[in-house]
Amino acid sequence: MSEISNEMLFYGGLAIAGLAAVILIIFLIVFFIGKIKLNLKFDMEYGAKPKKTKNKKRR
Repeated sequence: MSEISNEMLFYGGLAIAGLAAVILIIFLIVFFIGKIKLNLKFDMEYGAKPKKTKNKKRR
């Protein structure tokens, strides 16, 4: 039993891919929460960012 069967490689690869997907989701959640907190802190210190208005040219 020193050989790794194809089935073990397949399911092992699926497990690693699933684990990578879970880690990605956790990272994205933490990143976006940090971004929201940082934007709130910037708004408190420097004021809210002014909204852009679209200037339409009239002919």
